[in-house]
Amino acid sequence: MVRFYKLSMFVLAVWLLGSAIAQSQGTNQFKASLLKCDKTNSGFCTELRHDQQFDGHYSGHDEPSLIFYSDKAGSGNNSIYNLTLPVDPPVAPLQDGTGGTFNFQLHSTFWFGMALCDTQSSPNFTHVCVPNTDANIFDSGDPNAKDFIGHHPGAAFLELQFYPPGGLNTCSDPTQWCVAMAIFSFNVQDLTGMINNRDCRRKVGLEPSNFAFLTTTGVAQSAADPLNFNFNNKFGIFPGFTFQMSPGDKLVVDLHDTPDGLQVVINDLTAGTTGSMTASTANGFAQINFDPDPAPPQLSRTCSSTPYAFHPMYSTASEHTRVPWAAHTYNIAFSDELGHFELCNAVDQEGGNCVQAGADDPQGVDDDDVFCFSGGFLGLFGLQPIGSCIGGDFDFDGASYQPRWPGTGKNYP
Repeated sequence: MVRFYKLSMFVLAVWLLGSAIAQSQGTNQFKASLLKCDKTNSGFCTELRHDQQFDGHYSGHDEPSLIFYSDKAGSGNNSIYNLTLPVDPPVAPLQDGTGGTFNFQLHSTFWFGMALCDTQSSPNFTHVCVPNTDANIFDSGDPNAKDFIGHHPGAAFLELQFYPPGGLNTCSDPTQWCVAMAIFSFNVQDLTGMINNRDCRRKVGLEPSNFAFLTTTGVAQSAADPLNFNFNNKFGIFPGFTFQMSPGDKLVVDLHDTPDGLQVVINDLTAGTTGSMTASTANGFAQINFDPDPAPPQLSRTCSSTPYAFHPMYSTASEHTRVPWAAHTYNIAFSDELGHFELCNAVDQEGGNCVQAGADDPQGVDDDDVFCFSGGFLGLFGLQPIGSCIGGDFDFDGASYQPRWPGTGKNYP
């Protein structure tokens, strides 16, 4: 029961951190000045639930990124990275902001990205997407052009997310790293402004996420389908065969396509172990069906999903190989997810609001001090007993924005 609760909290954190879920938004929002986030705060801004943030304007959350470009065939669907996992400082963090700063305080995750096909995802002009080809490049602004971006094949985006030890977004063993495939889609039809049905918005939001931990067997321990994963029978089985790694381990991370779907294989050279996952129907990956409610509103649809194997969208990687609904021209990418940790000395309830500001907020509690937990509660699960909030840090005053990174002082070697 403890393991299941801890894991369910972790998945909720992933949904909040990877991308906010939109709630019941009207179609007019998608029709006017869609990309002018600071002016119109439209649904095409990256933070769908937080349309007005710092100083009354759009700011979004921080995901500083590296985008990799190459015109070589295969660069858009086959990636290999050599990675050494970060280690935490020797000094444990303290509630008053002194002591060391662990990785989970600086970044909730870091991830490797790749554009994928999803024929039920934005822009929903066509339900055809032939994978692994640059014929999917549609980036003209001319509605009469053959490659008009509004006619782009439906796109999803992989974030291969690595989770640091010690915080809520952690593995069963709070001293270990783990990693998961998180694949995000966007259930909107751009040219008409239509959005998915009310039932889907309630159950999975407009930006549903397939999710599966890498395992030592390559077999998902629960369905990745955002609509039909099974908490009671499968999702609570943890750690089971979940692939876990130690801080400082040297890894080879391999992303490549297979007939069954995109596959990720990680070889831990230090431990001599391997973890993998394939975005296949056998592992329960699925697309949420784009099925808007008809008029009148009482004729509402029921949310549904269809088994779906996710494959890379492009052959190469350039500014033209993009996920058109994403915040940047993302395809082959690396990102560090910042801005999801602020100290909090007391909460109104676990998972609720901060009611006594921590050292990060010397002038008092802020509006972004939400989704907070007490240090005593976290300590019950073997996590670092530091009271904190892990929602979005939209005024940039948490650990990510302080001189607490490695190399910035005696506690951060």
